[in-house]
Amino acid sequence: MSIKKFETRDSLKRKLRERNLIFNDSELDEILKTHNYFNLFNGLETIYLETSNPKSYNKVKLQDFLILYQFDKDIRSILSTCIDEVEEKLKCSIAYHFCKQHCQTIVDTMEYTNKDNFMNPANNKVGEATYCRYSNTYPFRKSQNYRIFKEFDQFCLFKPYFLSNLVDRNDHIKLSFYQDKRYIAPKEVAVYRDNR
Repeated sequence: MSIKKFETRDSLKRKLRERNLIFNDSELDEILKTHNYFNLFNGLETIYLETSNPKSYNKVKLQDFLILYQFDKDIRSILSTCIDEVEEKLKCSIAYHFCKQHCQTIVDTMEYTNKDNFMNPANNKVGEATYCRYSNTYPFRKSQNYRIFKEFDQFCLFKPYFLSNLVDRNDHIKLSFYQDKRYIAPKEVAVYRDNR
């Protein structure tokens, strides 16, 4: 899409009329006040175009665009809900299985902050605690997952003051939640530090 200059609503109406869209003027005026022109027309028009150069519709009404626009919104909403449900179930499963494996006792409760309990996607050295058998085929390691791949050690859970920052920056999290006389922090897990 090229950069486009501002157009008035009247200009947009003229453009749609030239493309043979069938509409009632007052109805289109209201629609242009409540809907983004690009999302409603340009984003959906390929379905309705009879010719693309010049753009022209054949017996297409404003209502056709509104119906398709609403259908698109409904589908996005349904998909978003499904994705949210899958994400929630996935997070629940990961938390359950991680804790089952690494957090069986009070001493183990902070093991989620120990990087040795995770695969480092860039570590291809067999035998090391963070070895990842998928490191050579890790997807998108040069683009969207580059930081995960290259900056594993910098993940927020593994930083020295993770727990201190968590407690200090959130009024609803009490330090006493992370203190227990039976708890002795294992090596490599986050602990609360007063001095920074």
